[in-house]
Amino acid sequence: MFAIDTDETALFGGCKHGPEGEVDMPGLSSRLRAEGLSERVILVHGDFVEHRPPTPCHAVLTSGAIQYSRNLIHSLDAMISALQAYVAPGGYLYVDYMLPMEAHQAERENFPAQERWTGSFDSPDWQLLYNRVLPPVFERAHVDNPVDHYHHWGHLLVRRF
Repeated sequence: MFAIDTDETALFGGCKHGPEGEVDMPGLSSRLRAEGLSERVILVHGDFVEHRPPTPCHAVLTSGAIQYSRNLIHSLDAMISALQAYVAPGGYLYVDYMLPMEAHQAERENFPAQERWTGSFDSPDWQLLYNRVLPPVFERAHVDNPVDHYHHWGHLLVRRF
């Protein structure tokens, strides 16, 4: 297994600035060590669109990555194509994605509507199993978003043939 992220602190730990000052972030590597899983997961500091795994995976999970500001350099089609390339035949792809809550988000391609996801997997190679949008949820200020805010999440699960 491997985990890939452009945020080095999320992977390996360090400090980030939060609403109340500096926050020590232990990183995924710390959690893997604590759980005795370090030998099972390869951490990759990189861009998931540009990086390719050595072999396709049976399960690919991504959470909110499409909406990262860092990914604005990629088109939505490029990001979806990259995710699809990670999935082995018979494998599954799970994506939780944000829907726009503010005007500036609605103008961004990387905040797609539920229907856009459905159309991306409308082919004989993919079976859409689940595409559900939940009601918006309130979240307190945190690292990387220093003001109280709402998120509107969708959840997608597809299988590759």
